Amino acid sequence: MCLPNCKHGLAALAVLNFAESWNMVEQPLTFLHDALRYPLSVYLINFGSVPPEVVFTGGLLSVLPVMMLFLWFKDEIAFGIEYSVVR
Repeated sequence: MCLPNCKHGLAALAVLNFAESWNMVEQPLTFLHDALRYPLSVYLINFGSVPPEVVFTGGLLSVLPVMMLFLWFKDEIAFGIEYSVVR
């Protein structure tokens, strides 16, 4: 009974939580000691001597899943954030 009313808020929470966890940098550097297990966000920091085209492509690939998820749920996110304000 309550779940249909919470659908928009839960969708907004899920998308924003995914975006936050997708862009983590400090936690993988702290807890992962094997460089092969680092996420793409950590590898983008270490592209010092790589051509700019490769860095741009890596950045685009790292943003693409979050952007697709946001565009898929943009109405639910807007509705969930708009009506989550206490009045």
